Amino acid sequence: MFATHQPRIAAYARQSADNFAEVITFVYVTVRNPLYRVPNDLRDIKKLGRNAAALWGWKLEAWEYLQEHKHELFADCERIYHDAIDDEELRDNLLGYLARLPGLGFAKAGFVAQLIYGVSACLDTHNMDRFGIKANSFKAAKALNGKAREHRARYHATIDKSGGTAGLWDSWCQYVADNQPDRYASAWEVSALHCTALGLSA
Repeated sequence: MFATHQPRIAAYARQSADNFAEVITFVYVTVRNPLYRVPNDLRDIKKLGRNAAALWGWKLEAWEYLQEHKHELFADCERIYHDAIDDEELRDNLLGYLARLPGLGFAKAGFVAQLIYGVSACLDTHNMDRFGIKANSFKAAKALNGKAREHRARYHATIDKSGGTAGLWDSWCQYVADNQPDRYASAWEVSALHCTALGLSA
């Protein structure tokens, strides 16, 4: 699933700053929101912009910052990608950069890196419950303190122990499908929704 869908999302996101920002908006919309609602919410945002109902509270502030700075953010992330000597350095530097953006702590910054560059992952509440990880293990504020690199290394060590970038994606999709059989016929359908929500083929 990851091997099929993530490269399609990555190719789309890396075409332009606008597409890059759309994928990050996808990530914002997933916060405290079931995945099945995301496609409609993204369509509303495209149509209504800041007036979309999905952009409530901090999401609106984060989205407006993203719109204002998307060209800079896109260029910086592409530079990080091209400068990295391997995936370990890439995921560390991306997480360090993205976790500082409005609305992105470690988990959602990891999700952005997973979607667009195929590294890191999202240790969301579902994954933390599945793997017995304490809820406050990776607070967003830790991205900014003096032990930032240490915290990022611990975050990625946890990902590695929990299945890795691709494994976590696939097992999370299976988990969602198993727990919402009335909405999803299979884990593949959950994974494919990440593409179709962005208007991509699955």
